[in-house]
Amino acid sequence: MTRASFGSWEEFLDAQGLEFRLKLIELAGVLGDDFVSFVLAAPRAEVMDSVPSEDQRAVVDELMAVQLEQKQIPDLHSRSLAMLDALCGYQPERAHSGATSWHIRCGGAAPEVSGDSLEALLSTIVVDVVSARSSTRGS
Repeated sequence: MTRASFGSWEEFLDAQGLEFRLKLIELAGVLGDDFVSFVLAAPRAEVMDSVPSEDQRAVVDELMAVQLEQKQIPDLHSRSLAMLDALCGYQPERAHSGATSWHIRCGGAAPEVSGDSLEALLSTIVVDVVSARSSTRGS
């Protein structure tokens, strides 16, 4: 359901949840609108103006937990590397990145990449980036 489905802003905000909305705003500021749109498997234009599914709510909570955990690392360079690994690092048990795991969980299509080689890792990253750009262009 989108914001237009509701009679008032208050009804929409009640359905979306103020806490969820504030988390989205923070994550978009830290990770970027395109990344958040990708992991939630939603067009960029709809991310802020729709009521999330339970999976999308859970993914936002997990992203916030990752972001808060990474804030504890004092060195900015180390923090950036840890964040990149947590969000986009290759997960052999899933054959794709953390970002793709969330994307699939939220209803996005799984990339057609397999294997645990460096080539598979690079292919997975490319699929993530291309998918994020495509979902942005679709909005």
